[in-house]
Amino acid sequence: MVIGPQPLQPDGKIYFVPLHEFSSPSLIKLITYYKRRYGLAIETLPSVKLEEAVVDFSRRQLIAEELIALMKRQYPELAKDPKVILIGITPGDMYIREYTWQFAFSWREEGRFAVVSRSHELRPAAGR
Repeated sequence: MVIGPQPLQPDGKIYFVPLHEFSSPSLIKLITYYKRRYGLAIETLPSVKLEEAVVDFSRRQLIAEELIALMKRQYPELAKDPKVILIGITPGDMYIREYTWQFAFSWREEGRFAVVSRSHELRPAAGR
């Protein structure tokens, strides 16, 4: 049994989709990390502007399911390609409508679509 990072072998292409104003230097760091650690070649698509439908104004949070739907609308040809993986990255605070959690770090659907929030880095640990 081999323990440790293993090269991943996706069948198709992986794309990071910056959602809202996710910084380019942060994306470059992420892409470099996954290339070195797992041998993945990841491309970045142009940033997607957020729509009102992805925001729950009463909670002041983004809705994970709606962010994935937004990516699919923004990049319909890529979303139709079964060999494409789209990963949205946002600096915004996010929750999953399906659960009663206060916030979420990530959400995925259909094995090819995901969204990740970096706002968890700004949250204090429980009890602080």
